[in-house]
Amino acid sequence: MQTLLKLQKEIKDVTETQGNMMYAQMNQGVQSENRNDQVEIGHQGSQVFVTRAQWDTADSRETFEKMGVSLVSCLFATEELLASNLRGGKSKINKNAPQKPALNQVIISAIQEAAKNKFPATFKKSLFGMAINNHVTALRHQNNIPVEPDATEEPLMNAEQ
Repeated sequence: MQTLLKLQKEIKDVTETQGNMMYAQMNQGVQSENRNDQVEIGHQGSQVFVTRAQWDTADSRETFEKMGVSLVSCLFATEELLASNLRGGKSKINKNAPQKPALNQVIISAIQEAAKNKFPATFKKSLFGMAINNHVTALRHQNNIPVEPDATEEPLMNAEQ
């Protein structure tokens, strides 16, 4: 009789363990799905969205500059970043260089607002902008794109052809 009671208890323990494992696996799937949920950044109604995983990554950054760069990297294609700068405008390095277009200011405003909300005591708009433009410049360097083409390069190329 004791053996049957012991066996019954073991079966109950196995069943309970299996139930716990199934519950954990089901919750793990839900958490993975939640990582792909969309999170609206900035303010409600901004219409600027990132995935939960992208938001969690950006939100884990320790400064507003790093958070901003993380969100810019999520929300803009590399090609767009390579061809643009934060606010558009003339080159300060080469006055003859063509003006680069500005990044989408609705998206930039939402990123800026998210960073400012997370780091209200330390946020500075000028440092935020500098961090974004420095990131874009670093991307150009990594992709072997001249920061600013020399004004003399184009006439030399045309003369050779």
